[in-house]
Amino acid sequence: MKAKSLALVSLSVVAGVSIGAGGMAALHRPDHFGSEYPGMIRGMTAEHVLHAKLLREGRGTEVLRMIESTFPSSVLHFEMFNLRKEVDIVQLWRIREYGEKHRIEYPPAVAGLLARLPPKPVAFCDIEEEGKMPNKAPATPASVTPRATEDVLK
Repeated sequence: MKAKSLALVSLSVVAGVSIGAGGMAALHRPDHFGSEYPGMIRGMTAEHVLHAKLLREGRGTEVLRMIESTFPSSVLHFEMFNLRKEVDIVQLWRIREYGEKHRIEYPPAVAGLLARLPPKPVAFCDIEEEGKMPNKAPATPASVTPRATEDVLK
């Protein structure tokens, strides 16, 4: 009788833990499992391929204009979605300083948001001044040599 009770309690505990773990897994999925993530990856890939094609065609100025034109909407999206973590503030500071350095005139709403940024976070580093790279460059495939890439970017 005692063994039956112990088996029943053990089975109940295992079932409860299993149901609870399954429920938590369904309710708390990591961000990269969201429905928007695959679309973001496809969009970024398409944009990178377009930029690469234009750079290979010697249209670097056009690529630069395309990229810089995204900054105002990025700032507005950070505001719209109330993205104010330290990593978000770092990105906004980078946009602000890039605009100042290259004399880019942002629309008044964007300029106002950038002017009211909190102080630079401790995590902020100016890549140019520090001589650092944000990411290690991936290994270059044999078909794309670093020399060929340098020739395109000149």
